[in-house]
Amino acid sequence: MVRPFNPYSVYTAKFLQLLDTCRNKKDPAWWLYTNNARSTLFMLESISRLWFKSHGDNETQKWLKTFKKLEDALGVIDYYDVILKEFSKGKNIPEIQMAYFERKRDKAVSKLNEKLIEKDFYKKFMVGSSKPGVLSFNNKHTLLKLEGEIKFEIMESARFFEGFPKGFNNMELQVHELRRKLRWISIYAQSLSGVVILKDPKTNYKWEKEFVTKFALESPYNKLAVKKGLKHYIPLNKTAFLALTTVIEELGRIKDKGLALEALAKSIEKTTHVKNETAVALAKKQLNSKITIEELLAEAHKLLMKFFNTYKIHKALIDIP
Repeated sequence: MVRPFNPYSVYTAKFLQLLDTCRNKKDPAWWLYTNNARSTLFMLESISRLWFKSHGDNETQKWLKTFKKLEDALGVIDYYDVILKEFSKGKNIPEIQMAYFERKRDKAVSKLNEKLIEKDFYKKFMVGSSKPGVLSFNNKHTLLKLEGEIKFEIMESARFFEGFPKGFNNMELQVHELRRKLRWISIYAQSLSGVVILKDPKTNYKWEKEFVTKFALESPYNKLAVKKGLKHYIPLNKTAFLALTTVIEELGRIKDKGLALEALAKSIEKTTHVKNETAVALAKKQLNSKITIEELLAEAHKLLMKFFNTYKIHKALIDIP
């Protein structure tokens, strides 16, 4: 008899525990945020997303929508909280602008608190989505469908990049969106809890020195345990997977710089009479930054041009020699 295996249940149980605990807190939304509930939601969203895309299951689609809404809500809190922490390190940003970001963060916290109370902390929903045997992963046909979807998304990321042959002009809709697409591949490998295995290729690549960084080698997220006894495993090229980690990290760094500059410029526009290019110039001065959004966009495009076109690392990720 095939032993049941459902990584989904691990994360639903964990999130149920988080919800049970936060309902007794004075500020449940903030408690969830500071206790890293977003990471658990990423795992739940990841499995739901992959299962729905590969199987088209309507029940899973409902789970996906709910987990995404909760993760997005925590993401807004995280966005403004990280900005506040980063900007508080400087001495050139006026209190009126810092207060603008505080209001934004506090509004996001309040909005999530209202939703948690309205939904009774999602207890009924979570119990329903954590029933044992809802999804079965120890099935070769099922695992092959999941593998096919992962490979499709890897190639779809390359096709997305092909739409910008001359460069990027939007940090959120292009750089950040492409990073999201690539990041899902990494999250799938983690959330599937032993289904994805990293295989050492029998070749060395000329791009290894540039893309296989110390950060990627030491990242705990790249230490994937293997679930023994499964009918099938999803193999990925270990060297290319490490390179993917580097690209995701670098795009995150570029994206954060760009969005921080844009956010600060917007805060200037909202709190003063300064507008447009003048606000951007003032934001750069406040951040003591000489780099422009255009330069950051060009840096991201150059990195991805190497990843997708020059070295075709995305293809090596799924075609293991």
